[in-house]
Amino acid sequence: PVKDFSWTGLGLFIGGQDILVSQGWGENAQCMLKMNYRTKEISIVMTNRNPGLDQTESGIEWLVNQRMQTE
Repeated sequence: PVKDFSWTGLGLFIGGQDILVSQGWGENAQCMLKMNYRTKEISIVMTNRNPGLDQTESGIEWLVNQRMQTE
C-alpha cells in the first residue's frame, strides 16, 4: 500500500490494518471483497440483487466480517 493514500489501485482500498477492500454493485447485484494481505485470508460475498443500500447497511459487510472474524 501507498503511504498517506486511502486507495491502492482501481477499486481496491485500504480498509484497516493489513486489509484491502473492494466493493461493487449494479442494477441486479452487490458484492464485497476483503483480503488480509498478511495472513492471505480472503472473504467474498456476492448477491443477485441490489438492495439499494450501501454494503455496510445491507448486511454484506457483516457477512464478510463473519467469515474473516474481523470488525
